[in-house]
Amino acid sequence: MSPAPAHPTDILPVLLQIDCEPDLRTPDRGGPVDWHGVRAMAALLDDWRRQAERATGAPVALAWFWRADPQLGELHGDPAWALRRFAGTIEQQRRAGDCVGLHVHCWRRVGDGTGWINEHGDAAWVARCLEEGYAAFRACLGGTAEDFRMGDGFMDQAAFDRLVALGMRREQSLEPGRPAMPGLRAGERSHGSLPDRRAMPVEPYRPLPRNYLRASPAGEAAVPAWVVPCTTGAMLPPSDPAAAEATQHQANLAYQPGALRRILLNGLAKQRRPYLSVAVRADSALAEARGEVEANLRLLLRLAAERPVRFVTAAGLLSAWGLA
Repeated sequence: MSPAPAHPTDILPVLLQIDCEPDLRTPDRGGPVDWHGVRAMAALLDDWRRQAERATGAPVALAWFWRADPQLGELHGDPAWALRRFAGTIEQQRRAGDCVGLHVHCWRRVGDGTGWINEHGDAAWVARCLEEGYAAFRACLGGTAEDFRMGDGFMDQAAFDRLVALGMRREQSLEPGRPAMPGLRAGERSHGSLPDRRAMPVEPYRPLPRNYLRASPAGEAAVPAWVVPCTTGAMLPPSDPAAAEATQHQANLAYQPGALRRILLNGLAKQRRPYLSVAVRADSALAEARGEVEANLRLLLRLAAERPVRFVTAAGLLSAWGLA
């Protein structure tokens, strides 16, 4: 199928994607780590959900992507540790109508066992990370993870094909406009590279069988999964002529509110049929940027006061648009 056709609509769908992570990205010690950020984010969004429902006059559905991968096996003795430890929280999320998806990173122990490398260059390791994540999800939640977000912006064709074979039906972590790069953060060890996403679509699409970054044209074969891209945009004002060519940033609640608003406006300007997909990490970043996260949640409520908004999941978006 080709990308979503342009249709006028008064309602702006907004996807709020929460990556549920341990507090530390690369713990420098062995043994379990804390997950205070997840608990704090769940409490914060529980209160915000009620405000958003009053502001929109409609139910609010959020998307929670829970880590399950070999790093958790190293830290907690079980890749499924978070799914078991937070089983009650996950059940509450499901009862609220939220999406519960899977989030996988490819961290690998190196050296004396205290360091980590973001291993994207070893296809067998990446496959192991995905398979352990899906096995954990099935064991704990009794079904496959149809909704998925890869960690740190990574993806390649082999990983995408493996995800589809494992049961993924909605990939939600790809960031249009972002160039290839060795890793997400300077100063962290990494192997391999992040993909060149500068030419990928900015709206939901079903990919070509051998190119996950291209939409399958109408009438041609497509994989049985959707890519629902993240919102990306420049931090420059939309009126700035340089905005279209400037660095594209993923819409994230941890940014300064003015910067996030510019990202959102620039992202909307690129779309024929508008929607927003905004992410946030539920880890120690919440403690470091709680003021920004709370201010940006208020920003989303102000957006709902300016135009009709619905906070939905990717499945809800595709269904509302007649694409699923």
